Amino acid sequence: MNIDKIRLQKELDRRRKLTDKQKERIKMLYNEKGLPIRVIARKYAHLCSRRLIQFVLFPERDKKLKEMRKKTKGHLKYYDKEKSRKAIASLRKYKREIFEIPKHDNKKNE
Repeated sequence: MNIDKIRLQKELDRRRKLTDKQKERIKMLYNEKGLPIRVIARKYAHLCSRRLIQFVLFPERDKKLKEMRKKTKGHLKYYDKEKSRKAIASLRKYKREIFEIPKHDNKKNE
């Protein structure tokens, strides 16, 4: 079993900063209660940035930014090979712990 092919459930994925319920609550606070984005962002400051709140409320902004980054290759500007390597190793370790897979189990099947 190749550990890189295992998909994590949304609840277990540590890369997600907000749950679906939190996203719905943010939308409700903005649309129904009329709270400004800054006020909502302060409520969620321990979890995410104001920019992420904007992306939740206005997904077209996120899409536009991703398209612009793709054109300008802006994602490469901040890429750090060593940091990426450590993040991948940490994710693999996390998956092994969750699914109780021995460290070298993925090489047995090859």
